[in-house]
Amino acid sequence: PIYYIKDVSGQTFDASTNAGILYCINCSNTIIKDLALSNNAYGIFLWNAQNSRVENISATDNAWLGIYMVSSSGNVVTGNIVSSASDDSSGIGLENSSNNTISQNQINNHRWSGLELWSASDNSIEENEISGNGADGIYIYSSAGNLVIRNSISANGAIYNGFGIYLNQSDNQLIYNNNFVNNANQAFGDGVNSFNYGLPEGGNHWSNFDAPEEGCLNTNGDALCDRPYIFEGGQD
Repeated sequence: PIYYIKDVSGQTFDASTNAGILYCINCSNTIIKDLALSNNAYGIFLWNAQNSRVENISATDNAWLGIYMVSSSGNVVTGNIVSSASDDSSGIGLENSSNNTISQNQINNHRWSGLELWSASDNSIEENEISGNGADGIYIYSSAGNLVIRNSISANGAIYNGFGIYLNQSDNQLIYNNNFVNNANQAFGDGVNSFNYGLPEGGNHWSNFDAPEEGCLNTNGDALCDRPYIFEGGQD
């Protein structure tokens, strides 16, 4: 069944609905959970959604985005599995959306990017596994003030020579305690952003800068590289 829900508040849509695709327009305090959504353009589409929750969704083989959020704020997207081999596919997308939390999701094996933000500011991206995407693990465009912390970002960029994280015309992102492992290119920065929160939290782990022969010396024994990791447009 196709669910196109408009102007609802305080409702739950779960496995009992047997939904195959779900659009939620002008929703608030809505819970969407325990659904398997596949072979659509979008698995879940939220427009002007407020203070809602998307959890334990399996969004696979959707053509464009597994979960897409537009003009929405205060939402939590957590514990979902999002993947697709479709030619135009990306995983989770936020557009003109702020103050949302994207956490503990598996966002893997898309033709394009795993997580995309367009004009989306002040969101938290926490503890996700983002791997095997053909372009970028995380792509952020024209956005400010996002927090990217404790994510595993690995093996992205193999198809399009992409990046673990790509910042395009974006400023004031705070990015630390992430594992960047074996991406085609680890990072690119266009804007003024911080990849280090200072001690004791430190910066990020870079798989190509974690040994003395790669330039990561640790002469004072604090478990941090003595020199910065430098990439195009920024440094940690």
